[in-house]
Amino acid sequence: MGCSVCYRIISEKVPVTSKELKTLLSASLYKCNILRKELIEQINKKEDEIIDIIKQKKIELAFNILDDIIIDKDFVEVYNILEPIIEEMKEKSPYIILNTECPNDIRASLDTLIYSSTRVEIEESL
Repeated sequence: MGCSVCYRIISEKVPVTSKELKTLLSASLYKCNILRKELIEQINKKEDEIIDIIKQKKIELAFNILDDIIIDKDFVEVYNILEPIIEEMKEKSPYIILNTECPNDIRASLDTLIYSSTRVEIEESL
């Protein structure tokens, strides 16, 4: 996690501005879209590969690739869930910054992002 904004907030305890938060969330949203598209391309390639493997009667290998496809499709769904949450946080960034405590109406969204941050790799590129 090489984000300069995150580093500054943690190490120097400098408050983040609404603009910086929007920029960080926009970068995360962009990366989320890229990762989702890459996974979809990988899924399509693996599906084509499975067809050839089944024709060669290598059923066990086809099942292994199918397991990978299922995992990839699950991650695509995760990205589909995270995108609107990130968008909502981006829209409400001024409201988030102005409050000293986490507003209750965005608590669930923030909890979801924090929970998923350890499970889905979206590197910030700021």
